[in-house]
Amino acid sequence: MEFQWLWMYAATLFACYIFVNKVMWNLNEWYYDLKFKNQQNPLPPGDMGWPLVGNLWPFFKYFLSGRAEMFIDNIVLKFGRTGIYKTHLYGSPSIIVIAPDICKKVLIDDVNFKHGYPKATTILIESRILNKSHVRTKQLITSPIIGRNVLVKYLERIEDIVINKLEELSSMKHPVEFLVEMRKASFKFIIHIFLGSCDQGTEKKIGELFNVMSNALFTLMPINAPGFAFKRALKARKKFEKIVQYIIHERRMATKNGEIGENNDLLDNLLEINDERGEKFEDKDIVDLLVAFLFGAHDAIATAVMWSVINLTQNPLCLKKAKIEEGKIDCGWKVWKPKIVPQFGSREQLKRKESNVEPCHGNLSALLGRESFGNYHFCVKSLKCPQLILFFYLLFTIHFFYRL
Repeated sequence: MEFQWLWMYAATLFACYIFVNKVMWNLNEWYYDLKFKNQQNPLPPGDMGWPLVGNLWPFFKYFLSGRAEMFIDNIVLKFGRTGIYKTHLYGSPSIIVIAPDICKKVLIDDVNFKHGYPKATTILIESRILNKSHVRTKQLITSPIIGRNVLVKYLERIEDIVINKLEELSSMKHPVEFLVEMRKASFKFIIHIFLGSCDQGTEKKIGELFNVMSNALFTLMPINAPGFAFKRALKARKKFEKIVQYIIHERRMATKNGEIGENNDLLDNLLEINDERGEKFEDKDIVDLLVAFLFGAHDAIATAVMWSVINLTQNPLCLKKAKIEEGKIDCGWKVWKPKIVPQFGSREQLKRKESNVEPCHGNLSALLGRESFGNYHFCVKSLKCPQLILFFYLLFTIHFFYRL
């Protein structure tokens, strides 16, 4: 009798295993294959993951561990180097594009695609002026701040921040999480360029609120209820707005009283320029721009700096050639003389500083979403037939697998 129950128990477990791994896992796949089986163009390779959840579990597993590129690695190893794959993320069927030529097509095509991010990201980085006339607004914002003399001033500010950060790192006796430190430095870049000089307390408070918002940026379900990260992020954004609006009000009063002469930061320029309707930017628009700049450039700058340091450290010959090439460049600009950068004691010390570097691609610098307006056809060189994109979200990244 006991053996009979044992066999029944084992058979039940085996049946459950088969059901979960062979039936439940393939439900999403079967559903979309049946839905699009009569289409002229087949769907790209890939898997749709679990019903409703899709592939979010493995995605978050690698994303939060600082190895987001492993999510793409596994797909490439399983389905080959096609450059385009189907998946299911954030409750929506999606296409992942990693081939540079396909990414370019999707990026520059504003007729068939628009920005598409998870709901939490869209709410936290909402921007009325960028959504309406992104190109025109970009021209209005950048035109007063891209002059040569202005760029030299920004370089001087950035150089001071970098030198101070390197001096701080060189004095540490323990391993450094380099990406985290570069994020702090890049945050200072943006704050100083956008707001100019502000007191340390205000800068620290803005940084703390920004970190709270960042924690909820890719929340699967943006639940606006006490105890959830999204609720805390919304509260942090309101506090963020109040602080920046106070700075804007002070700057307006200083400008009105003639206390500010030459425009040295982006905020001064935004307060002066008019939009396409001849109106000044509202305070909320300026706050939205600052939030968008922080989210868009904060991790991108930090990640670029981190990988530059890693690659140049691992390839000293390239660093030597870059210095030689730099000395030959004569751009005709106002002379900008780099200051003395603090040196690490030895290469071993520098390696210790990098021992805790997070090779993390889990940020907006690597993931960019585009939403399709409808069915979109394009030909992929590595595939024998054109592909049809019918999905809502497009996540793509230039994967290192395709780097030259």
